[in-house]
Amino acid sequence: MRLTEMTQSGQAPQQRVMAGQIRGTGDFAALFASAVQGDASAALADMAPLMLASSRQVFAVGSPEVCESASLAWQAGLAHYRAATVEPQSERSASLAGALRQMEQQRQQGTVTGAEKGAVLELAERAAARYDLNPALVKAVIQAESGFNVRAQSHAGAQGLMQLMPGTARDLGVSDPFEAEQNVMGGARYLRQLLDRFEGNLDRALAAYNWGMGNVERKGLARMPQETRTYLARVKQYQAEFV
Repeated sequence: MRLTEMTQSGQAPQQRVMAGQIRGTGDFAALFASAVQGDASAALADMAPLMLASSRQVFAVGSPEVCESASLAWQAGLAHYRAATVEPQSERSASLAGALRQMEQQRQQGTVTGAEKGAVLELAERAAARYDLNPALVKAVIQAESGFNVRAQSHAGAQGLMQLMPGTARDLGVSDPFEAEQNVMGGARYLRQLLDRFEGNLDRALAAYNWGMGNVERKGLARMPQETRTYLARVKQYQAEFV
């Protein structure tokens, strides 16, 4: 029985089953390895429930043996994660790092109601009008950055609907990044600044929003990491859907 199955059934895990399933050579570590070596998105779909299940079950069992086996699995997985994030030597490892960051961000975001999304869409229209932006672009960036969740916060510290970093938020006059209007107006203003700086080049402006203006200016689009390439593609896809 796999950890995902035990979680869905709601049965209390047995120590011998846990020890056999979450060792460093078990499901979790194997999925992590396959994600690094192959298709990250396919492996990550199965990895998230395993990560959550192993954590919950370790605390439920409270056995030193189970904790040790879980530790081995996490150590094996984290070794792959460090290789992917610290030394991204291939597009696959960079893609995995980006997918993991996105998964963690989504975990923290929670659920957005239809009414909440509707209010943000109206706000995006107003922000676009104020800063002479395509409304579909503003909505697309919000979708890509936070999924329309005002409470979104990334592991790196980006906050709110348009995921403003604290320093950027201060520069834009945003005192509360979790207040929807401040965040969207600030994010739209920042998009306008980037488009002006890069003479209307949308790819460069979006890359700067995701990767950093300094990186784009120093390295150019040819050296964008895979995470930023994926980000550009997602924003453009969402923009087409919002038109």
